[in-house]
Amino acid sequence: MNSHASIVTRVGAAVLKDIEGLNGDSLGFERSECCGPLPPKLPGSFEPLIHHAFMSTTVSSTLWDKMCSNVEGFEGLRVACKSKLPKSMATAFCDANASARSVLLFKYDDEAKRVHATEYSGEWQSSELPWDAKGVIASDRSDETFIFVCAHLRRDDRCGYCGPVLVELIKQAVAKHSSSAVHEKVRVFPCSHVGGHVYAGNVLLYNKKGSVCIGCFCPSDIEALLDGIATNGVETVPPSLAARVRGSMGTQPEKKESNCTVV
Repeated sequence: MNSHASIVTRVGAAVLKDIEGLNGDSLGFERSECCGPLPPKLPGSFEPLIHHAFMSTTVSSTLWDKMCSNVEGFEGLRVACKSKLPKSMATAFCDANASARSVLLFKYDDEAKRVHATEYSGEWQSSELPWDAKGVIASDRSDETFIFVCAHLRRDDRCGYCGPVLVELIKQAVAKHSSSAVHEKVRVFPCSHVGGHVYAGNVLLYNKKGSVCIGCFCPSDIEALLDGIATNGVETVPPSLAARVRGSMGTQPEKKESNCTVV
């Protein structure tokens, strides 16, 4: 299921084009990090956040430059988040159906132990945070579940291979899932660099019950992840994925080594 030979029979022409020229055997899900011993620095390697802002773009992940400077408005958002929001990260994501610029903000509520998701649409200055600008429309999307997969080719070939494959296969599984909490409420997008190339595929999941970043995620893990969402959101990570949790919003999992950092 995780082999390149199996994958090419299950993804569409667009994904095959995205991964053309990439060696699926050495970059994909059968490399040592995914099928060998767990990388010792993986647990705790994703810094706990209070705010995570995702900017939508119709620019394909295969075309993003290293810093996403060719994504309109992204650099301004990144700088504004860094200077004005504590424990924050700005990330780009590709939504081919987006009709206007928007930002999804996930904010961790420490008191309620919940995540609030708000989409901000409209126009704002590059130095502004969207929610501080006049005329921007805010829409509550906390009842949905968002899955982002790092697919940032120009940061690392492993992400460039694993990302598009996982996005496609997760979307397929979502559409077929028996639970309405999955096929009606789960949104899946490729996103830009989130750190830890060595842990590709990097999957981030957000809904109102919490958040989680999982590294070395493989196609064979998709069913367990979606079944977990159907059962309890992300309050409890499926046992088969627990060892690969890199971190979550608001909390830091226990580290196996004292020097764990984002790679």
